[in-house]
Amino acid sequence: MKLIGLITQIVALVLAGLVTAGIHFHLHPLTRIHTVGDAVASAFSFGPGMIIGYLGLSVERLLGKDDPTPSAAAAICVVFFGLGLYRAATLLIRRSDLSDWTIIPLRTLVGFLELFT
Repeated sequence: MKLIGLITQIVALVLAGLVTAGIHFHLHPLTRIHTVGDAVASAFSFGPGMIIGYLGLSVERLLGKDDPTPSAAAAICVVFFGLGLYRAATLLIRRSDLSDWTIIPLRTLVGFLELFT
């Protein structure tokens, strides 16, 4: 049963990474967060990764696992979703200096995705 849980975690991580990379390279660059609209678009681009991660959780529950754990992919996407919304809020009140640091995690993620392209 632990093997099935591990496999669903790995599949969720790979799918979330593929979806996020696809969004970044084809729809909207994740690192372009210099306007409110761009920051909101970047934040919501992590939505599919959250959904995929929690679908993995649902699969574990359907397979009868007593205490399923949410995937790391979903947790990472939730963090980046929050960062994007925080950046949008600070840009909205014209205090971008409060969120200039949010570009660093996004650049790190994009650098990781570019290793596989």
